[in-house]
Amino acid sequence: MTTHFITAEIDLPETAEELHAAIEAELQKQGEPLRWAVTDVDVARQKATIEGYVLVEGTKVEVETSVTA
Repeated sequence: MTTHFITAEIDLPETAEELHAAIEAELQKQGEPLRWAVTDVDVARQKATIEGYVLVEGTKVEVETSVTA
């Protein structure tokens, strides 16, 4: 398992409950949300910027090896 830092932008919903659900849903697309914060709100565009950490299971790391004969 590894953690990843995520930055996302979401539309501002009508209520705080909808905002929380929208943030969790957006972060879930990348992994299991561990913690997050709203770091910016653009009222004119009705957008919120979210930064958070997600836990990703089974991250596969590809390693290239060269074979010489």
